[in-house]
Amino acid sequence: CASKTWEEGKVKEFYSRLSEIFRNYLDAQFAIKAELMTTNDITRDLRGTGADIKTVIKTRELLENADLVKFAKFKPGEKERDASVGALKDLLVFFTRQDGNKRVLEAAAKAAERPGKT
Repeated sequence: CASKTWEEGKVKEFYSRLSEIFRNYLDAQFAIKAELMTTNDITRDLRGTGADIKTVIKTRELLENADLVKFAKFKPGEKERDASVGALKDLLVFFTRQDGNKRVLEAAAKAAERPGKT
């Protein structure tokens, strides 16, 4: 459990897991092979998904914060932790909704193409 990881003082592992969750989601949802990509590469590829600039910036901030903890030994407090968890949740909700909207539009377009169907 991520909160147990945080409570045990494993801050680097906590942020590694946050980053891993998001990177795995990008791979599953958009076939962006984010596991070994840099933050710059991910945000560049993310623009190709139709994500708006605010979402790309939020993604960059989440991944950069995780990078600071993982590689620069930054020690965030609970406020920063909560903000990072919130950002991850917001991004996952945004992309899930975006994908759902895309599927609805595609289904509507297919239905409109069928002659004689109302």
